[in-house]
Amino acid sequence: LRVLATGGDLKAAFCLAGNGHALLSQHLGDLDEVKNQDAWRKSLALCQDIFDTKPDLVVTDRHPGYHSSRFGVEIARQTGARLLQGQHHHAHLASCLAGCGRAFDAPPVLGVVLDGVGFGDDGTIWGGEFLLGNYRGFRRLAHFDPVAMPGGDKASLEPWRNAYAHLAHALGPDFLAGPIGGLPFARSLAEKPLAVLARMIERRINAPPASSAGRLFDACAAMLCICFERQSYEGQAGMELEALATPFVDRAEVWPLTLSSGDPVIPWRGLWQALLGDLIAGVEPGLIAARFHKTLIAVISQMALRLCRENAVGAIALSGGVFQNRLLLEGVLADIAAAGLEGLAHTSIPANDGGLALGQAVAGLAVSCD
Repeated sequence: LRVLATGGDLKAAFCLAGNGHALLSQHLGDLDEVKNQDAWRKSLALCQDIFDTKPDLVVTDRHPGYHSSRFGVEIARQTGARLLQGQHHHAHLASCLAGCGRAFDAPPVLGVVLDGVGFGDDGTIWGGEFLLGNYRGFRRLAHFDPVAMPGGDKASLEPWRNAYAHLAHALGPDFLAGPIGGLPFARSLAEKPLAVLARMIERRINAPPASSAGRLFDACAAMLCICFERQSYEGQAGMELEALATPFVDRAEVWPLTLSSGDPVIPWRGLWQALLGDLIAGVEPGLIAARFHKTLIAVISQMALRLCRENAVGAIALSGGVFQNRLLLEGVLADIAAAGLEGLAHTSIPANDGGLALGQAVAGLAVSCD
């Protein structure tokens, strides 16, 4: 069986797989750029020519708006290949399993998949996911609390939008009243068209709910006045937040957050209350950033370990672009090891969407071989 997996639209890469081998293409950029779409097609044609192959199976992301998905549909129609459309975060999980050499018949693992955006099975945007699964499929066990992304894709570019959405969701629409209103980020936020954003969220107009870990980092960064207005490149706010936190991690404590027993949704109200309390008290921004990281690590680990106990799972796989954050990755892996469980993480295959196509390919092979 010969497989073509088309990957995603950001950090685009395709994958050709079959006969026990997989070829993940070079990084081809963002497919919103027409020149990158041309490069994608030319690179695929070159690889197919070199290896004298055409696909029996084409696997794409389920997102209906992805250029890469449309390319796959077109190729399947032209070649007569079977078409499969896979879930974004399952592909991340499968990519991690493949990169770690996990066997097709190995027991299911708990996948913790954290990224910016991915099309969820319920029609919302996912990005803070706890999945029980293997190459063949998955079940969503838990997730971050979904919060609106006012402006849709604009929320991925402008962190202030996420700061407003998260605080309004957690604390109510009047959160700027009182001492919070005097904070630097709050004064800047008050100059924005917040009434418009509130109506967008209330009426669900271009404000899709998202369990996104990436937007959680953006919200925190904006509150610390990092990339408040706009990010110059994807992930800038999260990377600058990590850099700010790193020198302070050894002396940062965890904010006291406790998960409700049995609740599959992780809420962030306590996180934002603690962060705002530190800001009002004049705590150094680097220490606040470090406390944010340490608390996030503790909450993710607590949920993951609980789910492993409840489902008799012995291994946890960490995937998605947010796990390119070294503080987060190493912190969660340390907690997994301390609990006596096996931790799986990306090494040679990108944790972000650059490795998505490999996951699509091996998931497609696993399903087709059943």
